[in-house]
Amino acid sequence: MSRFQLYINNQNVELYKDESVSLTETIQDVRDVSNVFTDFSKPFNLPASDTNNKIFKHYYRFNIAQGYTFDARKMVDARIELNTIPYRDGKIRLEGVDLEKGVPKSYRVTFFGSTVDLKNILGDDEIS
Repeated sequence: MSRFQLYINNQNVELYKDESVSLTETIQDVRDVSNVFTDFSKPFNLPASDTNNKIFKHYYRFNIAQGYTFDARKMVDARIELNTIPYRDGKIRLEGVDLEKGVPKSYRVTFFGSTVDLKNILGDDEIS
């Protein structure tokens, strides 16, 4: 059985033991730059443990001073390893946090491969 490990900004993330992560590998029509994608996962949950709360800088606490909070609008570097062997480099996007009675229960995240979205990389640049 493969052991799945996730690192965000080179920090080992705590995972649920029974959480499954489904990674899709796809390349769409390369003639349309906006549709060229890379690997991505379905959103999956991470426990709101002490370790993960530090990684996500207590995102659920809106009253923390700006600059000390996690910016969920930006993707951060991530790496997936299987049995300690590097599998994919990419980015993680924080989709949200689930609270139970005001206490964080889990973080919802999505993994994207390293090329993410060619349209985001090129921005307004044009290819001649």
